[in-house]
Amino acid sequence: MRVLSMYPTLVRDGAEGITINIQTLNKALQGQGVVVDQRSPTVRLTQLNSKLIHLTKGLETLPKVWRALSAHDADVVHFHTAIPSQSILGLLARAAALIPSCPLVGHLWNAFVEEEELSRIHSPLEALSHRVLNSSALAATGLQAFQATIVASHYQEEQLRRAGFEGPIYRIPNGVDMQRFRPPSGDERRLERAKLGLPETGLIVAYYGHLTPWKGVLYLVRGFARAAAEVPDATLVIARTGYGAEEPVLRRELRELGIADRAIFLGKVDPPSLLRAADVKVVPAIAVVGTAVFANVLLEALAAGIGLVATRIETTSEVVNDGVNGLLVPPADAEALGAALVRLLKDEGLRLSLGRAARETAEKRFDWHHIASQVTEVFAQETERARVRARHEAR
Repeated sequence: MRVLSMYPTLVRDGAEGITINIQTLNKALQGQGVVVDQRSPTVRLTQLNSKLIHLTKGLETLPKVWRALSAHDADVVHFHTAIPSQSILGLLARAAALIPSCPLVGHLWNAFVEEEELSRIHSPLEALSHRVLNSSALAATGLQAFQATIVASHYQEEQLRRAGFEGPIYRIPNGVDMQRFRPPSGDERRLERAKLGLPETGLIVAYYGHLTPWKGVLYLVRGFARAAAEVPDATLVIARTGYGAEEPVLRRELRELGIADRAIFLGKVDPPSLLRAADVKVVPAIAVVGTAVFANVLLEALAAGIGLVATRIETTSEVVNDGVNGLLVPPADAEALGAALVRLLKDEGLRLSLGRAARETAEKRFDWHHIASQVTEVFAQETERARVRARHEAR
């Protein structure tokens, strides 16, 4: 089977969740005999700080998808979107192809924005851009281009049905590399801390990811203020990817809270290394929008078997069972987040039990090889449906 894989903004320097997911999935698909042709436009991660890049790079995909749909050089076009409204590009390419020669399967890595989520954001400009680009109103039209869609969550599936999508919806989660992300063994925690320049002793609370308002790092900083007061040897480590401009805001907040000396900022790091060095991982996202639905950092924390605090946004609660494999707190609630941090930092037994259960969750649900098998089955089903349609239309 030949598959054209298309993502309008494939990040060539790698530190972007959806890009990592697509590349890892494609590798797993190839391991199962699928020939994957990756023709996506590429960008640098910092270019994503401009919303315009989604339009300019999106337009680059049109002739590539059109040729694949028209020229019989692929059995399936696998069209990935970070922003659901990018499905409009698929609609335009399919219309230009007139009589597509193969199915166009959409893969929606993000959900539609909801008004309730917008109310949590402290950046009016960011909220406006998502209200325009990430609403179901715009995406609903483009979704009709897809013969089928792949989504990660029940939440997305419900959103698609409400938006009027009538085709098949396949619910397949994104995954995590179970070999790279694993619990530390022996002296690894101490060695990783030395490599990263972190304190040899004490407890480390880690955040790794983009510094955008949707990630909720400001609430993490405010919550950590309580933990810093109650756990004298706790340190907050914020490792950033280069996407997002919140660092000055966070540094100012740390100074105003009087805990600037309890926080360490790192640039890009190897995420498995940071997780092996840390005691607690925090995923403080304030909304589903603005991140892959099952954020990579969430699944990576599960696989690493680390004590986890995450916000109870709609999709995270499909993965994290509060008190079993992590602790859940309301989004944009610094007080609740701080209380959960104190609880975990003070209770090593709880951290260890949550970590063991987290690793078990990852092994059962999020291994890429199992996920690739499910995606391959989708391709097989959709190519067969396309053949049946073609035979019926030829009569």
